[in-house]
Amino acid sequence: MEMVCLASAALFCYCAIEIILEFLLKKQLQINQRLSDLSEVKKETAVSSVGEEKKDRQLLRFIHISKKLKEEVSLSGIRLRPEEFIMIWFLLIFAPAMLLFAFAPNLIQCMGLFLIGLVVPPFFLKIAAAKQRSMFEAQLGDALMVLSNGLRAGFFL
Repeated sequence: MEMVCLASAALFCYCAIEIILEFLLKKQLQINQRLSDLSEVKKETAVSSVGEEKKDRQLLRFIHISKKLKEEVSLSGIRLRPEEFIMIWFLLIFAPAMLLFAFAPNLIQCMGLFLIGLVVPPFFLKIAAAKQRSMFEAQLGDALMVLSNGLRAGFFL
């Protein structure tokens, strides 16, 4: 009898959660349906790889990113979109602190990991941008020399 009650309670909870999620995500499901309809139309008129790239970008479209951060990510040479960088940053802020708190509930250490996760990704981004900039500056002199020698020899750009 207890097993029947337990199974029926589990089934009731499952149904209740499904109904609540359907109610909460109804608008999102409508938007996804419209987007899929639009993507089918676009796939007929455009190359399929372009359509897949736009579909991937729309998954993280809800994240608002400043122009400055977009420029920093693109100038750093990191092969991530700004949305992906933000998601990784978010995970580095919360995941280590939560795991530490789950296994060893020491609030001071958790706050330390939280702060490290908050500071390290932008610091890494600035270091990568500086490295990319220095590589560009190192190659610029040689490129200008090749161009000037080509122009002297009578070659066109």
